[in-house]
Amino acid sequence: MTNSERTPIEEYNLNDHDLFVKRDDLYLSMFQPIVPALAKLRGTKVVLQRMKEEGVRKIAVFDTRISKSGWGVSFLCRELGLHCAVGFPKLKAQTELNEPQRRAKEMGAEVWAVKAGRTAACYAAFKYEAQLRGYTVLPLGLTFSETAREVAKIAEEEAGKFNTIVVSTGTGTIACGIALGARKARVVGVSCGMSVERQRKRVIAICNEVGFGYPWNLELVPTGYDYYQALDTSSCPFPTSPFYDMKAYLWLLKNFDHLKQPVLFYNIGV
Repeated sequence: MTNSERTPIEEYNLNDHDLFVKRDDLYLSMFQPIVPALAKLRGTKVVLQRMKEEGVRKIAVFDTRISKSGWGVSFLCRELGLHCAVGFPKLKAQTELNEPQRRAKEMGAEVWAVKAGRTAACYAAFKYEAQLRGYTVLPLGLTFSETAREVAKIAEEEAGKFNTIVVSTGTGTIACGIALGARKARVVGVSCGMSVERQRKRVIAICNEVGFGYPWNLELVPTGYDYYQALDTSSCPFPTSPFYDMKAYLWLLKNFDHLKQPVLFYNIGV
């Protein structure tokens, strides 16, 4: 791992105990302020570099209404000289692009609106249209086993002293990588609003691609929040996502005294 890819571990005091925070949301954005706080770009960068070497020139990615994947992918595509298209579900009330969509456009990406509906249906419609136009379409949620592998390397190098690691989970890709790399730690994946059972299936699929079974040290827990519910982040001592990390941080606050110390909070962005 190069120095430009390393992210800091910060230390805070919580209930008279040390809380350590892995600021992996700063990956790339630490040196490139125009990039979103999005740890999942680690594996995505590897995938896009390989695709370019294989001759792929047009990349398409679909976002949920709160995701920043399109913004991040459009940046990587610009750096690699690839053409990018970003799709998103458009609500009737939406009259202009939101920040991630606008940022993607600023990066040179084509931005396509898809009539809002179930995410899977929107993605399927976008994928069909993009493939007709010659694009290679990335999986919804950027569920790359390469991300799990890259995160596992970090966890193996840096997480050895921690007994508990808490992380927000959407697709479960990053939680999978942490658990595979930090074998001696209890890893708690706190749902950002998706079904825990659905996340478990995704983790199993990703681990199978990496070459391991379901990690015995990973526990997925629900929070009761809706995926699209934005939380107030003003009480958090470090920058965090209102849709993802903050939900895991509130779970941590409620359960901190019952967790085996020292604890690492893995901040991933959205």
